[in-house]
Amino acid sequence: MPVTQPNLAGLAPGTRISQVMLADLIHVTTKTVRNWKDQGVLPEPYRLGTIEFWTPEQIQHWLADQNLPDGYIKSASETNAH
Repeated sequence: MPVTQPNLAGLAPGTRISQVMLADLIHVTTKTVRNWKDQGVLPEPYRLGTIEFWTPEQIQHWLADQNLPDGYIKSASETNAH
């Protein structure tokens, strides 16, 4: 069910948001996520070796700064955990 505010509260503490998961949350392709990451549109991801990820807090803050239409963001419970 779409939500009117960016909401990642349904994610478990310590969740690492992958490019695939982020793409699903914000309704874009993984290629768009990669491009936005490379262009500095997204916050800088954390890295563990070659694995890149974002925290829910990073994405929540970033989404709050975006001018997205109501209902655009899926709730965390609607996304597939990747």
